[in-house]
Amino acid sequence: MSIQNFTAQDLLNIHLLCYDNPKRAHLIVSTFNSYADFETHLGDFITTTIPQQRHQRHFQQRYDALSATLTDIQNSAASWISIHDPHYPSLLREITHYPLVLFFAGQIGLASSPQLAVVGSRKCSPYAKQVIQSLLPPLFPHFGITSGLADGVDTLAHTEALQH
Repeated sequence: MSIQNFTAQDLLNIHLLCYDNPKRAHLIVSTFNSYADFETHLGDFITTTIPQQRHQRHFQQRYDALSATLTDIQNSAASWISIHDPHYPSLLREITHYPLVLFFAGQIGLASSPQLAVVGSRKCSPYAKQVIQSLLPPLFPHFGITSGLADGVDTLAHTEALQH
């Protein structure tokens, strides 16, 4: 089994099914010959790899909603790349359960430049806003911004980066 047997679209589907469990996503690409093979054995995969019934139902619901989720992504301004893309950051490839897909805004090439992780409260105080707006702009020519896109300081850092 090889990740090379999966297209970028296949990897996006798997990512959307397993976005909260990258280990499960890697289990899919290492167990099945193709995405079609995975779909053929979906029921068995769910019952043998997901022990709790409520989690099994949740996974099945994600699968059932996959085409609607893909339509939402296509209708949005979201950009994404898979591990197959030459712009996929090389350092991420070194992680054991690297993301199969990355969503991004801006220039994906910047993800291979030095990164600055910004982490903070989900309830952004006026002081945090002032610090982000004064501290980050001089760093933008030298660093990309990395975060999990949480509300608050994370979002403010990305908004500030996109404005510069």
